[in-house]
Amino acid sequence: MATGVTVGDAGALLSTGDGGATWTSRENGAGAEMLDLASTDSLHAWAVGTFGNTQYTTDGGANWTSLVVGNPFGHLYGVDFLNASRGWLVGDGDQSNNYGVIYRSTNGGKAWGLQFSGGSLTQMYDVDAINSSTAVAVGNLGIIWRTTDGGLTWQQVPHPSVTSVLSGVEFKGKVGYVTGNSGAILKSRTGGPPG
Repeated sequence: MATGVTVGDAGALLSTGDGGATWTSRENGAGAEMLDLASTDSLHAWAVGTFGNTQYTTDGGANWTSLVVGNPFGHLYGVDFLNASRGWLVGDGDQSNNYGVIYRSTNGGKAWGLQFSGGSLTQMYDVDAINSSTAVAVGNLGIIWRTTDGGLTWQQVPHPSVTSVLSGVEFKGKVGYVTGNSGAILKSRTGGPPG
């Protein structure tokens, strides 16, 4: 059975159990625009969106639990989970002040702890959980952030001169790609630092 979930505008949450042939609405009334989705298996998924809205399911999308993470005036743009317990989300801590934030959950998204808050124009748009200690986040001004200690510290990663918005990151093992505006594509062979 091929299960899946998709998110969208006005709190839209849809699930499928037949590989996308049919979809069932799972809207929960949050009313926020949902911007990203992560799933680790057919039962567990997480969605993030505008105004701090975060949602998670533990039953394949039949039911969703909503909570606000961080500032209710901030937007959450990216989420990724390593397993059903550990994950990170990233975004803009306050849309008026434009500062990047990184949160981590170790209990399946039921609670989130702030791990990083950046300066002006450091909004973050995507995150990838590589393993239990390593994650990479990307965002505004071509900035790449990386942790190798589970998020206790985040270090800015030097890379070729890309100053545009970086909006996507994906790793398979130590090999990963970052994409962004103006056709920017960076590759890492070392679990975060481009090389």
